[in-house]
Amino acid sequence: MATTTKTAKPEGLIKIGSLVNIDRGGRTLTDLEVLDYDEHFIKVRWNMQISPMTEVALIPWGDSVIGLVGER
Repeated sequence: MATTTKTAKPEGLIKIGSLVNIDRGGRTLTDLEVLDYDEHFIKVRWNMQISPMTEVALIPWGDSVIGLVGER
């Protein structure tokens, strides 16, 4: 029987429509808009000129440092 672990999402800290800065591996990405989130990922509107060169990206919670900037 396989065991699964769940990570808790930060209730009340991040809201849909919030602007966040995300630090991933020494790169700080600024003013990303939160589109949605669940217990595993945060979905953000991404800068199309930065890899992965898509408008929407899923970022794992445990893989980054997130700083709240404001709301759109």
